Amino acid sequence: MIFEFDFLHDGQVRWALGWVTPNYAGAFLACLLPWLWGAGRFVSRICKGEGSKPAMVANTSIWVLIIGLEIVLCFLISKTYSRGALVALGSAFVWFSVTSYMLNFAWLKRALLSAAILSACVIATGFTSRISGSYISADKAVGNRWELYQGGLQMIAAAPLSGWGEGESGRAYMNWFQDVERSEGFVTMVNSYLHIGVERGLPVLGVVLLGLFFLLILAGTKRKLGLGDARPQAAKEASADDSTRSAFQLAAGASLIAWAVANMFTTLWIEPKLWIVPSIAVAAIVMSAWSDRRKLRWGRVVGFCFGATSLLIIGLFVVGGVMLSKRSIAAKPLSDGSVLLSRRTPGIRCHAWLDTGVLGVFPGKEMRRWLEAMNGESESGKGLSQNEGKRSLSSVCEIVVHSPSGIESLPSSSSVILFGKQAERLWGIAKDRSTQVLIIHPTGALPKQESGGMPIDGTALTVLLPAVDETGDGARWRTWAESAGACVCISEGVGQDIRAVWPGVIMGLKKEGI
Repeated sequence: MIFEFDFLHDGQVRWALGWVTPNYAGAFLACLLPWLWGAGRFVSRICKGEGSKPAMVANTSIWVLIIGLEIVLCFLISKTYSRGALVALGSAFVWFSVTSYMLNFAWLKRALLSAAILSACVIATGFTSRISGSYISADKAVGNRWELYQGGLQMIAAAPLSGWGEGESGRAYMNWFQDVERSEGFVTMVNSYLHIGVERGLPVLGVVLLGLFFLLILAGTKRKLGLGDARPQAAKEASADDSTRSAFQLAAGASLIAWAVANMFTTLWIEPKLWIVPSIAVAAIVMSAWSDRRKLRWGRVVGFCFGATSLLIIGLFVVGGVMLSKRSIAAKPLSDGSVLLSRRTPGIRCHAWLDTGVLGVFPGKEMRRWLEAMNGESESGKGLSQNEGKRSLSSVCEIVVHSPSGIESLPSSSSVILFGKQAERLWGIAKDRSTQVLIIHPTGALPKQESGGMPIDGTALTVLLPAVDETGDGARWRTWAESAGACVCISEGVGQDIRAVWPGVIMGLKKEGI
């Protein structure tokens, strides 16, 4: 058993039990526990009517073992202090109860016993403090998730078909949607469904949800969902079906419900080992449904699945679109891997190649900070006037942020901003004399005229250098810029990182036509 001391709650260690996080451990246990309920239901069915003393002893022994295992699993779940696992377990229990025909006094006693066991474990471990309203309202984990989920919905609305790219959800959120003043880091969307929708688009998410609904409907057939054969005789035959298959079909459905709900609070599907129990559940559901394939009303099953999936997909897109429309700065991925940033005021478009050495690990956030500052200038009337050149920096309303492997050629009369080492792209990009180029804190090799010629006019080139040159690159680039006839400006920054004076330094550039 491995304890992760990095995860604490109220001075208590949150048990990870060998998993990467306690949330993984809690989700695994929540998926495992429903099988004990299925085992209990199976034992109750096969031992019913057995009145001999050996049978009673065996029945009692099995029940003691099942209850003992349930106590252990409930205690371990409580020690993970995973609220998502607790909600998942509760959802699985409700589903198991609703879809079971054992809604009688015997089942009620069993349900009350399970609830008492879990409640006792939650109280004994101090888990109650973590699920109290006052704690949740002040918990940064909850607040960060709420902001992240809102951003995820907006990201889906911005790229509903293609998504933002595999493995890009966390980085894209921090660059283009996270509040510019926040610094929390994310690798995924901390929600499997948003993670799939953001990275791969709504069509892929729709397929996943369709499959999930389909499996859950199959797991609940012949129960009170009315999707099985409704003939009286068939219903009687169904009630007398094989006890093993019936019990573990319910357990498989409840386990899958626990998995589905737990994925709403953590991105679980990226961990292969967490698929073990859900895969067993899927296999059990499919085998059970295959044996009943001639009794199922497939049209109703498929129709319900498609309807539920369509409603969810449309709902996600609409809610995300409404929130996206309220943003002052919109972001949208383009087909070539670049990202289009735009503010909701008229102006021109410029192209930018970013460098993390100049703008930090998440340079997209700094570009949004600049656009938001420009919005503030426009609203207060302090920006540059339209007479200062319709292609001046103050007139920029859209920025195409290119990836390092992005396009090399641009439309004529474009405005370009190159940061840091991206200044080496100058000769590949500036192939038109009218191209307006701003180079900010350049590093790397100096452009060589013989490699591509100097088609742009030196007066269309501005080089912004740091006041304190720590690397020596500034001196080399100053000499080159002056020899090329470019305008040289000095920022108040120290070294290559410009964030300390950004975006004020670029807002202060008033050279016409940049």
